[in-house]
Amino acid sequence: MYALAIQPEIGYTQGMNFIAAIILMHVPNEVLACHIFMKVLAKDNWTQMYTESTPKLFEVSQAIQERLQDEDEELYDHLFEHQILLEQVLAGPIMTLFANTTNFSVSTHILNMFILDGEEYIVSLILGIYKSMRKQIMALKEQFDIMAYLSKTVFVEALDQGQFYKHSSDHSQNVSI
Repeated sequence: MYALAIQPEIGYTQGMNFIAAIILMHVPNEVLACHIFMKVLAKDNWTQMYTESTPKLFEVSQAIQERLQDEDEELYDHLFEHQILLEQVLAGPIMTLFANTTNFSVSTHILNMFILDGEEYIVSLILGIYKSMRKQIMALKEQFDIMAYLSKTVFVEALDQGQFYKHSSDHSQNVSI
């Protein structure tokens, strides 16, 4: 983290530590772990997730929103009617690659898939979870309840119900760093 903190164009931002920790748990050599972390940041220009204005967060949120509008207009309308801003509810899960919402093995798997497929995997995963948990999302009628649900609970429930990977493009659930 120190190597990033001294680079003014990147610096240290909340969320990075989750990803670094997953890598360090698998790769105890700090120099190699740092190289892997830098490769993660370079993937699909993910560094922009951690710059001051987080442009990558807005870009990924927009991609999810556009695909949701194309693939499930009723769910999209429900979120739009309640003024749900995806970048607000998805900041934590996306910036940590779900390490703040899932267990270690799931977080490791998501990191592996991100390394393989980049942000498209993250977009497809979130979209798949939203579609799988559609009934629960549509049942919520208050903005606060929807935002709270979409920021963490939806992912925990999807995992508990076996819906987490249902629609994603996983190559394998046994890939490791």
